[in-house]
Amino acid sequence: MAKIWQSKRLCFRSFTPEDDKFVDALHQDSASYVHASPFVPAPPHLKVATATRERLEKALLGVVVCLPASKTDASDPEPKAKDGENKATPIGLMMLKGDEEGMTHHRVGHFGIWISSSHQGQGYGTESILWMLRWAFRMANLHRVDLEAYATNGAAIRLYEKVGFRIEGRKREALWFDGEYHDEVGMGILEREWRERYGDGVLEGGRSS
Repeated sequence: MAKIWQSKRLCFRSFTPEDDKFVDALHQDSASYVHASPFVPAPPHLKVATATRERLEKALLGVVVCLPASKTDASDPEPKAKDGENKATPIGLMMLKGDEEGMTHHRVGHFGIWISSSHQGQGYGTESILWMLRWAFRMANLHRVDLEAYATNGAAIRLYEKVGFRIEGRKREALWFDGEYHDEVGMGILEREWRERYGDGVLEGGRSS
């Protein structure tokens, strides 16, 4: 069995107070923020890290995506330096929200990911999503995972399609940004589609078992 909290190059851990600066930096990156959030773009307030931590803690799965300090550290989702500080470098956030109380019998997860601009284009988003899908279907016993994306964010939509999500619908002019309305694209993947694509699951590094 693959180690649950890691993939080939990444480790996934819970949010800690030491991550506050990283979260602030993510929100300061306006170009990345507008694609990751439907909220009105504005400089982050002082409590943005606290609000982010609360959302992650309430989610079915809420993790900080990290680069271990070295390849050998990948076996430890929370590697420690000699002084006790975490050596893993946070590069993103990932969340899988469950349905509200009274609707959990539908077994649906709602997915979101945010990789820092400086670490995009290196396959970390793909690797993180593959890890998340394996967790969702093999560990959490979900039936489907869905997400929403700006129709203008073609790179993200292509990434989601590459790992198995299908476009299921489009809300016309549902999102407002920079003087224009944009469509919102809804995408999803079913557990059986995931198994047809990856077999019994995705192991470390995105290899199918």
